[in-house]
Amino acid sequence: MGSPATPPPSGSNPPNPHIFALTKREWAVLVQVANDFSNAEIADRLSTSAKSVENYRSRIGEKLDLRGCKVLARFARRHATELRYWYQLIIGEPAPLDN
Repeated sequence: MGSPATPPPSGSNPPNPHIFALTKREWAVLVQVANDFSNAEIADRLSTSAKSVENYRSRIGEKLDLRGCKVLARFARRHATELRYWYQLIIGEPAPLDN
């Protein structure tokens, strides 16, 4: 695993204790949700279908106990910087950028 360049912005605890249960693909989707992209935009960026992104978002919500797409999106945007940090720490590569 690569080491993160900076410490987490709000301490050493993840924004949700269940983030360790996410798969690499779910992490990729979550970071793109944090970047405020639509399902279609995320699908294009990850070379998958919008329906698959919808399914990933649903599974992420279940694992993080965040019910509803708006609740998940709000969580992701609120913790975007932290999520990028934890993505790099857990996945071992830099989080995808928002451009």
